[in-house]
Amino acid sequence: MDDFNTALIREKIIFVDEESGKEAKADGHSVVRSNRIFLKLEKDGKSEKVVVRAQNMHTTLRVAGKIMQEFYRKGPLSPHLGSISWVVRAAVQLRARIQSL
Repeated sequence: MDDFNTALIREKIIFVDEESGKEAKADGHSVVRSNRIFLKLEKDGKSEKVVVRAQNMHTTLRVAGKIMQEFYRKGPLSPHLGSISWVVRAAVQLRARIQSL
């Protein structure tokens, strides 16, 4: 973990109506803001890549911190997904639901 390096990326996506060239709606639903952290975790020759996305900066950092804590205490996340806190488990379940669509 001595050479750990990451960055918090703030994203803003604006949906634009192709015909008019203007934002799709003025009520705020045409803008999506999110924060993203990419973690490349390595320990004892095993590595995992994890992307954490959340609406708020502090939530993104807290979830990333929890993932790092689990990885460095117990090793790779994939074999023990059942023991990870409910926040991470919920994210994994949501990702599986989205992929099944």
